[in-house]
Amino acid sequence: MICNKICPGAPNVPSCNDLYGKAGGYSLCAESGNVCEFAFNSTQGSCSSVCSAGGGGCITMYNDVNNQACAKPNNPQLGTNLCNATNYTSAICVCTRGCGNGPPCPSGQSCNNGNCQ
Repeated sequence: MICNKICPGAPNVPSCNDLYGKAGGYSLCAESGNVCEFAFNSTQGSCSSVCSAGGGGCITMYNDVNNQACAKPNNPQLGTNLCNATNYTSAICVCTRGCGNGPPCPSGQSCNNGNCQ
């Protein structure tokens, strides 16, 4: 089967821990073939910056209502416009496991608008 994006369970796709585990206060919430969801200390930066630094892109962000417990609010706001927020003590980032329709960006590059730079 040929995929034009990262396929679920694709070989050689780094784990969420490998991609984003260096974020301050990192705690993995969920991992799928294309998405990483994790809590982190958002006073250190935005989900957009953390996702980009890990080689992926930000899908959305939630306030982690119980601080590092992966607890989403009952009625979360969604959208990439939230990815730059830094007003929560703890946030849940939802990041891609690749950049655009490709693999994660190599070390030293970041994912910006679906392109490694």
